[in-house]
Amino acid sequence: MKRGDAASPNGGGGKRHKRFSDEGNVHMDTAGGGSDEPKHTGPHPRKAHSWSLPTHNEKMHPRNKYLLNPPDFAQIANGVYGADLAAEIAPYVRVDQATGKGHLNWQDPTACTAVTKVLLKRDWGVQGWQLPPGHLVPPVPGRLNHVLWSQDILAQDSKKTQGIRAIDVGVGASLIYPILGSRVGNWDFTLGLDCDLSSLKIAAANVLAAGLQGKVEVRQAPVLEAHAEVGPLLSSLRPEDGNFDVLVCNPPFFGSAEEAARFTKADQKKDDEAASSDSANTHEMICAGGEERFLSMLVSDSVKLGPERVRWYVVLVGKKSSLSGIMRKMQEVGIVNIRSTRFFQGKTVRWGLAWSLTSDGCDARGRPPAGALAVINAHLENKHRG
Repeated sequence: MKRGDAASPNGGGGKRHKRFSDEGNVHMDTAGGGSDEPKHTGPHPRKAHSWSLPTHNEKMHPRNKYLLNPPDFAQIANGVYGADLAAEIAPYVRVDQATGKGHLNWQDPTACTAVTKVLLKRDWGVQGWQLPPGHLVPPVPGRLNHVLWSQDILAQDSKKTQGIRAIDVGVGASLIYPILGSRVGNWDFTLGLDCDLSSLKIAAANVLAAGLQGKVEVRQAPVLEAHAEVGPLLSSLRPEDGNFDVLVCNPPFFGSAEEAARFTKADQKKDDEAASSDSANTHEMICAGGEERFLSMLVSDSVKLGPERVRWYVVLVGKKSSLSGIMRKMQEVGIVNIRSTRFFQGKTVRWGLAWSLTSDGCDARGRPPAGALAVINAHLENKHRG
């Protein structure tokens, strides 16, 4: 259950955009702008030959360890961090003889897998992590942005910093969120849900590789069919699971295989994650209705479960065109405690959306801090002006 994109539901025309009532924390981005496609800056992608260095890294979360210390692929390939890491990554690194910098072909899913494996081993102590072909390759710095933002929300708004109980909807084979959450987010337990049995078998092996026995449970969830009346969470939780502090989700964003094919062919040179989407399995990429329906049903699930079952829902949104529909759903069900941000890594830009049915972080009148939806409103208004 993961990556992709979704077609715009908003169409063109000159309709006046209605701002969503906002107020809340913005951690990484307060500016407007942006387009409906993932951003690309620098040389034209056809001239970059897919070996160009990523951009946007200076806008990563301020506590992201890769913000000030990005991986030096030339050093890794030359054995500075050990022969085992060099052997993993050297076949995919081209060293610029003039500058000594190492460049990777980010359009090669095999190279992306090697990078993730090397970073998990070098920086997070994960020995023997595996991700066979046919599964989505997660970028470690980008997923770390997401985990750190969820940590911010729990610490600032719920005053919860230890003993975190988390849910990962769409855990995937990589197990990336439970790994990073356990290392930096103080996640003591994670319930990982996924509808794909083959992904869960690999995830179970990665639980062992990361030393997370007893701290992670992976469970098969039903496929979210077009006729489904309950969402991905309500259909999977059990009474004995207890309550959770946070839920993270990187949903399947495509509504069809045709839509996914159009995106990857047109945009893989503009988006670092698009290349890895070519290697993802169907359930990681596609569900009926795409990301907007998936997350809207998750919103409905949250209301049915109530404020205590899961305190915060912190999700990724792949395209601005999905935001308005998800926000309308929140308005329909009366959710007002919302946060927004943007996540940056390489050429990739993703939107972060968080909500809670509690009053955590709100003032005496039940209003969240000023600016909660500044990021979302700025992007939606920019689209309507354009």
